[in-house]
Amino acid sequence: MDIDKDFYTQLKTVPIYERINNQYTKRFLTALEIGEIKHFISIEDSTPEDIIDLLDTLLKGYGVESISAQIVYIDDFGCIADGYKPALLYVNMGDTYDLTALYDTREDLLRCGSWGNWVETNEETTIDGPAVVESIQTVKRG
Repeated sequence: MDIDKDFYTQLKTVPIYERINNQYTKRFLTALEIGEIKHFISIEDSTPEDIIDLLDTLLKGYGVESISAQIVYIDDFGCIADGYKPALLYVNMGDTYDLTALYDTREDLLRCGSWGNWVETNEETTIDGPAVVESIQTVKRG
């Protein structure tokens, strides 16, 4: 898994809202928490799913969610088949355009951004767009 060069810098700016004495306060990740994330990522057994789960816990998110993309592949019988698989895992921070941690499964990349912007950028490849047609044509030629 690759990590975007600005990941840790941007992660420090994700607001965390905690309820203390019936009031919500805003804070950011501490250096100790960032260190914990770096250490966890460096462990060989850490999967992207484990890392996103840890980020959800530390960021006090609303859970890990995914966005699926249509894929085209050749099945065990040599036939062209299609299906869906997660293209993006992200920590739900409450709003479509809130800064959050994203893991793009197709690029094997961990970065920060909003899942709303990711969808707008990848819209054609996440729904029935040209990337799916391109994949079918590539499979047929091979």
